[in-house]
Amino acid sequence: MIFKRLCSVVVAALMLFLIVLAGIFAVPGIFGTHVYAVASGSMEPEYKVGSLVFAKRADVESIRPGDCITYSFGNSTVTHRVVTVDHEQKNCITKGDANEQEDPPVNFDRIIGVTDSFSLPVLGYLVIWLNETNAEMFFGCLILIMLLITATDVLALLKRRRRR
Repeated sequence: MIFKRLCSVVVAALMLFLIVLAGIFAVPGIFGTHVYAVASGSMEPEYKVGSLVFAKRADVESIRPGDCITYSFGNSTVTHRVVTVDHEQKNCITKGDANEQEDPPVNFDRIIGVTDSFSLPVLGYLVIWLNETNAEMFFGCLILIMLLITATDVLALLKRRRRR
């Protein structure tokens, strides 16, 4: 009996966790905002390692020095502060707040969006970990476990109703 109650609590907690995660990643997307995890300390103290940052698509004409932008860099993304904008060359120069040197020029077509000053600490570690592992397998196993526990609860409930 205690085991079943514990399983129910665990399933409820996992479902709540998944709903919150889905909200964090899905809801901003509805409004054109993308969510990224901070994997390095180049922007500390503005964005701490392991934080989630939110980048909203913006017209390149509106980007100004001092704005933080997120841009693609090979297979990853970078969030750094704009130092200069060159509309003739269609690029900008960025620099991490904690870095000594400026970055190479970033072409406008690589800019994903302007990054909010708001960030969610710690949650980015989960994203970083999932990127390093097989996220589909992890969530698939998690959902399978929740379904199995829920199925045993439903079967137990049906047995109790039959006895009455």
